[in-house]
Amino acid sequence: MLQDLLTFLLFIYRYYSTQQLTEKSDVYSFGVVLLELICGREPLTHTGTPDSFNLVLWAKPYLQAGAFEVVDESIKGSFDSESMRRASLIACRSVETDALRRPTIAQVLAELKEAYSIQLAYLASARLIN
Repeated sequence: MLQDLLTFLLFIYRYYSTQQLTEKSDVYSFGVVLLELICGREPLTHTGTPDSFNLVLWAKPYLQAGAFEVVDESIKGSFDSESMRRASLIACRSVETDALRRPTIAQVLAELKEAYSIQLAYLASARLIN
């Protein structure tokens, strides 16, 4: 419930800072959800160091650099690195401050489908080996 409240507050903040609800603001919100799934963290938190309070500001530099140590511990070792790289990069592009630099939702979907296909191939090959 707290996570839902924080996500909603982040959405409200973004809305009031731009005064617009657009496809690009929807993409931003979806990007935040992707980062939550990848990192296993709430969008805003008051634990840890001050530079880690905001999920977007904390995770984006790591993921853009391909540093997967910010990935949720519960999924480490269960994903293909190329699949995670693609999902992470589209999440990072989705939360760009400048809305013009964000992808369309169709581009997000296409990238996630590609990441999913790579992940499925990885899982299929892992089953054949085991």
